[in-house]
Amino acid sequence: MSEKRYTYSDYRQLPDDARYEIIEGELFVATPAPSRHHQAVVGEVFRQLANQLLAHRCEAYVAPFDVMLPAPDEDLEDSATVVQPDVVVVCDPQKLDARGCVGPPDLAVEVVSRESRRQDAVRKRALYERHGVREYWMVEPARRALTQLALDPATGTYREHDSADGAGGDVGAGGARGPHAGALESTALPGVILDLSTVFPQ
Repeated sequence: MSEKRYTYSDYRQLPDDARYEIIEGELFVATPAPSRHHQAVVGEVFRQLANQLLAHRCEAYVAPFDVMLPAPDEDLEDSATVVQPDVVVVCDPQKLDARGCVGPPDLAVEVVSRESRRQDAVRKRALYERHGVREYWMVEPARRALTQLALDPATGTYREHDSADGAGGDVGAGGARGPHAGALESTALPGVILDLSTVFPQ
């Protein structure tokens, strides 16, 4: 007998004692709760984005916040993918309803731990790319690094736009870009700049 293929309908029936995600029908359970340091980094990224978007039509949300990614031929209830990125930005109000975001957000951010690195760097990267998430940030506090992936509209694939650390140093070939060292500007949200010195304090 094959393993159960979970859908959004199943997801809504799950108990609220843990954080769940369904990726292509496979159920993932995140437990125990994230570390205090993880939550501090998530909070700082969200704070900066939300403050800069006050005068924009885009809205920032912090987990737990459901992002449903149905395939083109799937009804929402039958969708096999629902995830909870640590931070998301959504610019199309038609994608938002009382349940969360239906369709790809403009920006997804995952704060990467040792335990989540493969999930975030491989499975979620492929998922966000396939569903057309315009920009994906992987924030790695342990390495003081942020990898910025921008969707190429011509190819529908990600390219690594930038990698930078909070000290203004380089991680990889890209180096820090922005108005000052240790700052990173969003490709999907022009003018929105993340100050890495407070994301990765000394």
